[in-house]
This record gives sequence, structure tokens and C-alpha cells, in this order.
Amino acid sequence: MVGKFESASSSGIRVKLWDGTPMEEISRNDVRRVIHLRRSHLGDPHKLLTTGAVIGGIAGATAVAITDRNDCQGCKGFRIAAGGAGGAMFGFLGAAIVGAGFGTFDLLHHSKVIYVAERPPAKVPRLVSPGFEVAR
Repeated sequence: MVGKFESASSSGIRVKLWDGTPMEEISRNDVRRVIHLRRSHLGDPHKLLTTGAVIGGIAGATAVAITDRNDCQGCKGFRIAAGGAGGAMFGFLGAAIVGAGFGTFDLLHHSKVIYVAERPPAKVPRLVSPGFEVAR
């Protein structure tokens, strides 16, 4: 069974299931193993990459605007836009590297076993959704 742990007692555990079932009480005799899946450290990757590109673009445009002292007719605006585009590219790549680091960390540190029963469960496992067998 896969879900969010709610509470435990000497008689069993309460789990809010991920298949849409609101809450289920599971007898201690029916529990074979409890595994804690850690929350992913990486949120929405699109938001991370977009934020990195925007921050890099603003930083690049600002850096060119402050340091560029040449003022040919209309050239400064183009150089500011080019600096912003370059900064956006580097910001995007930096965010991608940070996201890859978080993803690697999540792969290496994803779960740990909290409880294993001394005997197999009394009931037969049931299916929560196609392709996912849940040991009760």
C-alpha cells in the first residue's frame, strides 16, 4: 500500500492512500514492511530553469549597462540586450547544473526501511493501480 503515513498505535497504522482512498486503518498483523520515501529536493524543474534564466538575464543586462561606457547611436541598447541574453543562457545552465545535483542526491538518498515484520502478512497483497503491487 502506498500513501502518506498519518499515525500509528499498538493495533496498527493509519495511512492516507495515494490512490484516492481518504484513509485506511491497517492492522499490525497485516503490515509486512514500512518504507519511508524521502521528499524530492527538486521542485518543478521548469520553474527552477526559468528562474535561473530570468536572474541571469537581469544580472547580464545590468552588468553591461553599468560597465559599458561607449554610447554610439543605438549601440548601447543592443549591447544591453545581448548581455541579458548571455546572462540568461548562463543562468539557465547554472540552474540546470543545480537541478542535476539535487536529482543525483535524490537518486542516492531516496528511501529507508522503518519497520519489517517478523512474519509475512496475513492477507494477500492487493493492487492499488495497474502495474503497482502493494504489499499489505
